[in-house]
Amino acid sequence: MSPKSIALLVVGMVLISGVFVFFHVDYPASPAQITITPPKGYQPPQIYKYENYNHNGLGNNKTSFKDYGNSTVIMQGYARNASDGAPLGNQIMYSAVLSASTVVQTNSSGYYQIVFLQSGYGKFAFEIFQYNVIYTQNYLPVNATVWNNLSFVPSPKYEVSGSTLYNGTAVGGVGLKFSDPWGNYATSSSSSGHFSLDAVAGNFSISASKRGFSNVTIPGYVNVKNSAITGFNINLISNNQTGAIIKGFASNMLNQEIYNYSVSSNTTKQSATVGAGEYSVPADFGNNLIGASSLGYQTQSVYVAVRSSPTYYNFTLASENPFHETVQQSTYTVSQQFSSYFASYIGNNASHPDYAVNMYTRITGQMKLNGTSGVAASQNFEVLTSVNGTYFIKNITTNANGQYSFNMTFPGHYNFTIISNLSKPFNLSGNLQGGTILKNLNLVPGSNGVENIHIHTTGLNGSGLSGVGVNVTSGTNGPSIYSNYTGGNGNISLNLTSGGYSIHLSKPGYVNKTVSISPGNTSINESLSTVSSIGNGTSVWSRTEGLPGTNSSSMESSMNSTLPVPTTTSYSHSSFIIRLMNDSKPISGVNVAVLIYVNSQYYILKGITNSSGEMNVSLIYGGIFTVLPETVDYSGVPFSVKTSSIPSSGHIFTDNMTEKVLYSLTLTLQNPYSYSGAAPPASGINSSNYLLPVLYSSTYTKGTNMTVLNYSLPEGTYIFNYTNNEFVPASRLLNISGTISETMKLEPFLVILNYSSPVKFDAYFSGPLSYTEGLTGSGTSYFIEESGTVSTSIFLNSTQVNTTSYTLTDTSSVKVLNLSITNHTAYEPSTEYRNQQNYAYFNFTLNGGSQNEYLTSIDYGNISINPNFNLTINGTRNTDVSVQNSDILKFTNYFKIDSKGANTFILSYYVIAGHLRQNVNVNYLTVDLN
Repeated sequence: MSPKSIALLVVGMVLISGVFVFFHVDYPASPAQITITPPKGYQPPQIYKYENYNHNGLGNNKTSFKDYGNSTVIMQGYARNASDGAPLGNQIMYSAVLSASTVVQTNSSGYYQIVFLQSGYGKFAFEIFQYNVIYTQNYLPVNATVWNNLSFVPSPKYEVSGSTLYNGTAVGGVGLKFSDPWGNYATSSSSSGHFSLDAVAGNFSISASKRGFSNVTIPGYVNVKNSAITGFNINLISNNQTGAIIKGFASNMLNQEIYNYSVSSNTTKQSATVGAGEYSVPADFGNNLIGASSLGYQTQSVYVAVRSSPTYYNFTLASENPFHETVQQSTYTVSQQFSSYFASYIGNNASHPDYAVNMYTRITGQMKLNGTSGVAASQNFEVLTSVNGTYFIKNITTNANGQYSFNMTFPGHYNFTIISNLSKPFNLSGNLQGGTILKNLNLVPGSNGVENIHIHTTGLNGSGLSGVGVNVTSGTNGPSIYSNYTGGNGNISLNLTSGGYSIHLSKPGYVNKTVSISPGNTSINESLSTVSSIGNGTSVWSRTEGLPGTNSSSMESSMNSTLPVPTTTSYSHSSFIIRLMNDSKPISGVNVAVLIYVNSQYYILKGITNSSGEMNVSLIYGGIFTVLPETVDYSGVPFSVKTSSIPSSGHIFTDNMTEKVLYSLTLTLQNPYSYSGAAPPASGINSSNYLLPVLYSSTYTKGTNMTVLNYSLPEGTYIFNYTNNEFVPASRLLNISGTISETMKLEPFLVILNYSSPVKFDAYFSGPLSYTEGLTGSGTSYFIEESGTVSTSIFLNSTQVNTTSYTLTDTSSVKVLNLSITNHTAYEPSTEYRNQQNYAYFNFTLNGGSQNEYLTSIDYGNISINPNFNLTINGTRNTDVSVQNSDILKFTNYFKIDSKGANTFILSYYVIAGHLRQNVNVNYLTVDLN
């Protein structure tokens, strides 16, 4: 056990005769210092779905994130090599932001996907082994998909070379692994023991693999920086090599030397017993399991890595727990609550048990408080002691007669301090020699003596609240020392010794409340708030919302009629059925708001009646309740429910309701744009200013872009809101006092793409619509989006040729994009060159006109043979070319023409016979998206 720990050990009681003399102890003025373990640090809300702590430091101090709230956002894209554009397929990729990270794997095409649990904006870090870290700024819109293509620059590599040796002699055929947090390199030494590999910068641990040798090496790591490392020798350690030694000392928690201790090795199966001073045990090179033990101390076992001889390791042993009880041992970390007790009351004044003898002793008696009339009944106390710097605490509780007891395992001289929230610390000291010791303790109350505490409780209306349960405990979670109820005026008084207490207030139908009091705080005035729910599905009615034709004040006034005063009396389950009728017919399948009044508070329960017009009400309290059912179309009559009068078989309360006068409303939802799915969904409409939903009776689609809703409603003022993520939120206020028709125009979140293209292209979006493939010719396409930042990317085959970002807002919800892809043909004269090996070279140049021009094909003339071509563009050889016909060189991908200057193209091919035309036609496309 460490000095930061205390132990609570509880075992069976055996009574043995003996003597124990107690006397008060004055402790040293300079107590021992105790180190308190700080609480774990605060972790931010989870950002990644599959999140790890960023222990490798990727992105630390370079990333940032502003979260806008919980949301599921998908980031996806392609990871490519920046040097040649090749996909980084089947690679482990790390992503990090702030202190969080995640790990994903790309597929064979380099595609990846990361799931986030927060929307927001930030700077993210990405890393793939052997490539430089990438930092990108990204916006994560709510419940959206974001494209983020990544281009990784390869990291420079540096040679690491040397030899594998054993006792200075080269050893060949050794498997070596160099590992860092991101990846590893594996190689083997040659028969001469030489090895060489190229590695990126990093701190790599080294392990070796060869029969007869340990995987432990000297040195154990290599730090690759910005230059080659040569002559780096790795020394192997034999599995059979012995003769090493582990040395050291054993001490207690006060850093005092321990005498007569033993150290053993499970690795070499040898041990050493030391009377005093340093131990020494044989060891093997590599990991060794060794343990130390001594009478009166807890055994400690550790693994020690031996790389040289001798290797030193010092043991610090915790004392054995002297307390003896019947339940299993529990170990506690020393908290701030107990540290002051140990430092102030125990200090270095340690107990000295004789661990060589098992002699059970029971200490028992009665605890009293000076200046009070009674014993310390049902009180929680702590008994503290210290042995050689190891601190222990035993929790004890007195019974109703103030009787206490605790037990010790070993005889010896002990120093104890007994503490509680009721009294000053009480110090005991004496020699234990076994048996049962009877010792009555007369504790001194807190410095201010006994105080009279007055408690006054009030309810929601400010008047005194009777029947409130008052329970007083010592400290926050100590045992109960007083329990009673407030009288008719909400008052209660009691006497307590000066100290810290918690007063727990409770009453059915009210929120339980705990108040902490300290010396001098003798008057407690507390108001209890009503509970937020009195049964399944119930909640507090704010009394700010009514129903059409029946406002909240009229319903409240109706419930405060001559019915009995509603109040809760107990915690109990009560249930009944409400049946709604009109003209002797059940009102079935309607939304109902059941208002319930109790404890000066109004509650609401919402539901739908069944085919018999019935609805169940289940309460968790018993008492008297006032109940009023209301619907949009019908007004109810309040009635009283006394739960004690409801039979166990249940009861049905029938309410004969009055129908309200209804008027017709025709509401048309209109989208000004016509496209597939242009009619606004009816499900997006709702009324926000009433207790119950205002539902339409029927709906139909008119034309291609209008939805018509029909309502039958009572007179009133209605606020109709339209909420759908494809449309700008809209709201209309309508006053209904007769039959009316209204139109609500809804602006969509829309991207309109006007395009003209002789070739097929793919359009990718970051919104709900992921992409559209294979558009060609001329036309207009509509893409439904959401508010926020949207990115549009245009691809020719797998080559991205354009991307643009824009923001859709409530005031600018429609974005019109014009895409023009135009064919061009350039004519370039040149000259054929032929060397003696019959290889022909054909050079020509072409100046790019804009950043969005892409080479598509080269017509080099009519040749009677089928030569093998090599094409080099701006110094880079391209392999994804083929001969489509006998005269057209066809590309699999499109090659961008550099807009900064001339582009040089070199065709080389083997010539057997034939002639070449001296002119070349170059075909290319111009891509323009705005």
